[in-house]
Amino acid sequence: MLKSILILFCFEEKEMVLIECAIVPYEERIWKVYVHINKINGKKYFGITSLSLKARSGNNGKRYTRNKTYFANAINKYGWDAFYHILLLDNLIKSEACIYEIMFIKVFDTTNRDKGYNMTGGGEGSLGYRHPDEILAKLSFHSKRENLSPETRKKLSDSHRKENLSPETRRKLSLATSGKNNPMYGKKMTEEARRKMSENSTHKKPVLCLNSMETFPQVKIPAKELGIHPKAITNCCRGKAKSSGVHPVTHEKLYWIYCENYEKLGEAAKESLREKFYTGSLLASVFDFEKEAV
Repeated sequence: MLKSILILFCFEEKEMVLIECAIVPYEERIWKVYVHINKINGKKYFGITSLSLKARSGNNGKRYTRNKTYFANAINKYGWDAFYHILLLDNLIKSEACIYEIMFIKVFDTTNRDKGYNMTGGGEGSLGYRHPDEILAKLSFHSKRENLSPETRKKLSDSHRKENLSPETRRKLSLATSGKNNPMYGKKMTEEARRKMSENSTHKKPVLCLNSMETFPQVKIPAKELGIHPKAITNCCRGKAKSSGVHPVTHEKLYWIYCENYEKLGEAAKESLREKFYTGSLLASVFDFEKEAV
């Protein structure tokens, strides 16, 4: 079996100290070390991968935003194009990549929330981090909109209003997405592409409330009446959330499915959904317009 030499170092006050030298089985040199740098505040996120940076990040950083991390929150706040995406080192075995990742995180102090988005010291990825059970319980409770007080909801709403941004922050956000920094710079969208985007918009798809078996022509209609974001309902339809919103009168949790997905189900599956979720609590009697029951 082919073998290679692994040299391990530790870092004390940014000084590299040899701690171990060992013979390890041969590995393919497919690992990389990369960094994402926020163009607006300079905060960094270091990571390692055996994939290409594009494959690791997914479309617009979607593979990062699947999890609740500081970096995911930053992507959701600033947008994927508000970051520089830089490959630092290539052609490494995994152990070497881990060592460099640890070094960069320590030297740049990116576990410090004021300087970066890393949640661990590196060397094992985010798999090494887990919130204590009591913290997980609190996160689960407070992430549900129905558990938020009216005052907290107002603060959250106000914090997302553009008029609350300082002129300097607005200028930086504008520069980060203007000209060549804009992914659509120099590109023109065809009418056919525009039509397809409109048809595929998840907020414009007909949706069915399983509690009342009422259909709505677009997701944004019940979302507006319930005072929730359309994405909350689409997340429920896509299986990313168990429920979305509460009934204005009964205060029961509401469950949703795209009409097109419901129609694809067999009669047995439809009956199963009705038995599980149907309560007869109509929304049409509460809203100012009529909906078609199925």
